[in-house]
Amino acid sequence: MTRAPAITPIEYSGLQTAYDHFNAELFEGSLLDVFITYQRKANSAGYFAPERYSSRVGTDGQHELALNPHSPDETAISGTFGTVFDYYSASYR
Repeated sequence: MTRAPAITPIEYSGLQTAYDHFNAELFEGSLLDVFITYQRKANSAGYFAPERYSSRVGTDGQHELALNPHSPDETAISGTFGTVFDYYSASYR
């Protein structure tokens, strides 16, 4: 039996690739790093939480960007990435 590709690297690497691309193209690489998570919060496309995430390797105060993979406005990829960059740009301000 052939094992299907692991879902986690597929999902999260795509988000990181998009973040890196738009950070370079729209913000000249000046956005801070964020920890991207999927969170299911009712009636929400996601949220941005500054300095909320503390890693296991001693990096405290990282920004968290939580996205709802089944948000109400996820009718198209453009809607999802529009939400992503609304939150990303909040870290720029």
